[in-house]
Amino acid sequence: MSSFATRSNESISSKIKQSYFVHSTPEGLNGAQYLAVNREGTIIYGLRIRVELSIIEAPGEVPEVITTATEKTVCKYHVASGSSKTFQLDDDFDPLLLTRVLEFYTISDNLVVILCYDSEHCQFIQVLMHLEHEKEWAQSVVYRRKTVSRLAGPPIVNLSFLDKGKILLCGVRGAEDGQNERMSMSIAADPLNSFNQQDEDFSNLMEEFNKFLITRPPDTDGKSLISLFLLNLDQDQISVLLSEVDPNDPNSEAIFATNCILRQE
Repeated sequence: MSSFATRSNESISSKIKQSYFVHSTPEGLNGAQYLAVNREGTIIYGLRIRVELSIIEAPGEVPEVITTATEKTVCKYHVASGSSKTFQLDDDFDPLLLTRVLEFYTISDNLVVILCYDSEHCQFIQVLMHLEHEKEWAQSVVYRRKTVSRLAGPPIVNLSFLDKGKILLCGVRGAEDGQNERMSMSIAADPLNSFNQQDEDFSNLMEEFNKFLITRPPDTDGKSLISLFLLNLDQDQISVLLSEVDPNDPNSEAIFATNCILRQE
């Protein structure tokens, strides 16, 4: 009986060991600034960008800054097999846009999106690209631009809603009275679906919740809570990232607090 158990354990252990594998990552994935994974977790995508700035000066003329993309590739790496392919972005892909990349994510195995933010115009740019295997080319399919007025500072992108076909944009709006306002907006992850899937602005909801927090008495240390960003939402609940602040020392370092769950009526 003992011998049988030992052999069984050895057999199980052998099967487990056989399930492990090691592959060296492909060259196209090394040094990638942005990584994405497909929904099944079987394919890794890497966006690798190299941009150089040069200044051209001519006598009597204003110096001109030239932006050149020396590298702009997407590597698709199948984890189990170790196979990979590297795709070149369009030749006419604006190199200046590559300096403004916020996020990189997948729609399907051969559709990826680069999300950029133009701070000068408070504009989000989604670039949907199709990975053409025969030509090894990441072909730009569509550009979508979304302007969010009065956005102050770099925004935060939440990709936890990709399975629902959405992404969440969070940030701070500068108000006319000098008081900043929280901005939370849901947009279609696939820019081709932007007509069928309308944008949803949850900024007012965040502000109303923050007013509720302000009316609550401070804790024993004299600190209060403020809402920062919308983290998650569905039909039943909303999750918000909170921060503890000291009203007597507004410049003190913020401390993140436990997420708060709101029930929708």
